[in-house]
Amino acid sequence: MTGARSRPETDGSASIFNGGIRLKSQYLFDPIRGKGFRFFIAGVCTAVLLSGCSADSIRRPGTSDTSKTDSIQTDTVRTEIPPTTVFPSVIREPILSSENRVGADLIREYLCSVRYNGVVLVAHRGEVIFEGAYGFSDLKEGTWNRTETIFELGSITKQFTATAVLMLAEQGKLSLEDPMSLYLPEYPKGEGITVRNLLNMTSGIPDYVTCGALGMSYDDLETASVEDVGRVRAIIEKEYTHEEIMRLISPYDLLFEAGTNYHYSNTNYYFLGMIIEKLSGMSYFDFLEKYIFEPVGMEHTSTDPSDLTSCGSVMIPFGRVYLPSQDRSLSYAAGVICSNASDLYKWEQAVLAGDLLSVDSRRQMFDPGDFGYGLGWSIGLDYYEHGGQTVGYNSHVLVVPSSRTVIILLSNIQGTGDYFSGANVNSEQVATEIYGILSDQQS
Repeated sequence: MTGARSRPETDGSASIFNGGIRLKSQYLFDPIRGKGFRFFIAGVCTAVLLSGCSADSIRRPGTSDTSKTDSIQTDTVRTEIPPTTVFPSVIREPILSSENRVGADLIREYLCSVRYNGVVLVAHRGEVIFEGAYGFSDLKEGTWNRTETIFELGSITKQFTATAVLMLAEQGKLSLEDPMSLYLPEYPKGEGITVRNLLNMTSGIPDYVTCGALGMSYDDLETASVEDVGRVRAIIEKEYTHEEIMRLISPYDLLFEAGTNYHYSNTNYYFLGMIIEKLSGMSYFDFLEKYIFEPVGMEHTSTDPSDLTSCGSVMIPFGRVYLPSQDRSLSYAAGVICSNASDLYKWEQAVLAGDLLSVDSRRQMFDPGDFGYGLGWSIGLDYYEHGGQTVGYNSHVLVVPSSRTVIILLSNIQGTGDYFSGANVNSEQVATEIYGILSDQQS
């Protein structure tokens, strides 16, 4: 457990710039973000909000200015929203102990202050103490988020992929110490890389999303303009075969010798999905449905983007860009799952209870090793967590086993929290704040 970390402070991802709030880092089509990873695109995902206003003139949440009206520019319509409008929310009010009631009230107050757009579920000591839905599920259609709304999970998918691999290991179909070349001999650089290296991000294999394999590298996206949105759209809408992804990533050199360093790479989990298919004789999607979703009772969870009941969007200056959901062949085992908060809570309860894996498998899953990343989870001193990003969505889940605390954040705004007031929060930041609120209650 040498790599465990204390809860990090987030960077805030915002700074005052030209009198407005400039988003320092937004995620465009990283299917699938891990801790510390940022996927930029200038002009589309790096936005300047409320340009021309002084910092002091930015209207704070909970206040009103009846002298003017806030506006939101979508790709096809301009929606006028009176500044006195109450930010829409749906709150479920469970019967709580006095301690949990105080915590729930503080969480509600915080969420109102940042005007989070999405669904939040918080459980503490095994009891759901807060569940709320905020803002629009589809701004263009004028529909609101509900606690049942289905979102893209992005990299939270990696928890499920890792569990599937461990299930196969328990069945004796593989060992985590097996070389990946045993299962994917077509990858030319896999001889010294083990299945465990793929799981804990120590393989050294470049990320197919950012290395340029798809036609745009991290550097390309960092300097891209609005005109490049069409190129991005073509990349995310395309249907990819496993053979094509393998062919595209194979020419790229390893970043380091396997096991000697850490690099968050979606390719690791893409390859794990291929291994699951080869050993199970099933598609990755069918394996999850049969062996995880159905046993856990996740009735509103799938790998099909057509099941979404929300529309994701990306902030640009003075408006929003609506891009299609990426084809599931692109995100695949690294970030394909769609779900809602209640189903995700069922999953985290199953993880806490050890319903799907043996004690030894769970021990391996939550061992941070030398770099703080387990098998599909980022591991801290007393918690584990993972975030996710897809086009127009950001999500985060944080679990504290000792207090049976589960914090789930699902948002259909990519990288930012509020297009009304200029607040700039993402799901990881909100999870961090809620974690702090609950920690303060216990101290």
